[in-house]
Amino acid sequence: VQVDQSQPFGILITNGEFTAFCDADHTFCPRTAAGRSPRQVVVGTANVGAVKFVNSAFWGPAAQIAQTDGRGTVTFSQCHFDSWDNHVTVDGRSYSHNGTAAMEQRGGKLIVTASEFVGQSDAPVHLNVGAE
Repeated sequence: VQVDQSQPFGILITNGEFTAFCDADHTFCPRTAAGRSPRQVVVGTANVGAVKFVNSAFWGPAAQIAQTDGRGTVTFSQCHFDSWDNHVTVDGRSYSHNGTAAMEQRGGKLIVTASEFVGQSDAPVHLNVGAE
């Protein structure tokens, strides 16, 4: 899901299931560094409204669950997050892991409540707060 901008009263997504991954042949994933590191949610710098995910599941293998920016509020409530920090290698045949957080907040407000993070025994970082 890519949100470039939302109105102040926002967007509500309920009972969603999201995946973001690359296939070995790059059929639906560009052969770029960014293409090898897919995210399930990207909220852009121009966003000023609310973006809310409720009772939704985010499955991997993805590089990151969410990258949020802008001045609005992004909320995840009662969500399931599984299998992040999976970056497709250049040859497209395996994954590399570099400790990428499940979520990265670059701007705005981020609220995560009553949600679970599973499947990452070697990547304990769930949230990275702050601009690069």
